[in-house]
Amino acid sequence: MKTAIIINGHVRTWEKCKDNFIEAFGDLDADYFISVYDQQYGYAKYIQSIQEFYQDNILNVEDVKGLFSDLNVKEITVDDSNVMEQYKEEQRDKIKLVFNTEKHGPEIYESVFPQYYKLNNIKNKLLAYEDANQFKYDRIIKTRTELVYNVDVLKRSIKILNDGDMLIDAGNVPPNDVMFVTTRDNAVNVIEFMYNEFYNPVYPEQSVSWPPHSILNSALVHNGINTISRRLIKHVEREKLQQVY
Repeated sequence: MKTAIIINGHVRTWEKCKDNFIEAFGDLDADYFISVYDQQYGYAKYIQSIQEFYQDNILNVEDVKGLFSDLNVKEITVDDSNVMEQYKEEQRDKIKLVFNTEKHGPEIYESVFPQYYKLNNIKNKLLAYEDANQFKYDRIIKTRTELVYNVDVLKRSIKILNDGDMLIDAGNVPPNDVMFVTTRDNAVNVIEFMYNEFYNPVYPEQSVSWPPHSILNSALVHNGINTISRRLIKHVEREKLQQVY
């Protein structure tokens, strides 16, 4: 089964998590499509506060690419964090999803929109790679840099996953959006739906109920995808703490 793995977000604690990541996914012989920033951490204010960590680093683009040299990388994008800030402001008036800033915090749009913008962009590069090489992947895994996996549970769950289902982690607010495993077509449909939901929302009230989890839920409902939840993640490796959902 030909597998593509999308890694989307900030670099954060990748160097601490890489060995566990390779143990979890190394035997899949996957191709990698990576979308990160030159800004290392980019933590939301809430995450900064719970670990009392407020510093950040701007990384050299070539150094960032070197962090993933152990993987079979087909495409990697390292976005300029300042350019992304400008783009968020340019798009703000075009976004039709209305977020409850009183409930979720004033930065909710700033923290949610970029991840789906980047995810959709790297998905497009994956599709272009397929077209150029005249094949399609069977399975797509979407994940992040700072996760520490329950390796045995993850491998066993992937092995027995039915084609129509999506495997997600059982922690946090369901459905947990930190990673998923599913068929290529399911992944493409879900990623496209989540991005388009900002501009042409199908379920505006549902999507903003508890973003980003609720946006994933809207995509699953719309595409009729069943989820299988397992304890795939031990914890999120923050810079100053291990966050367990």
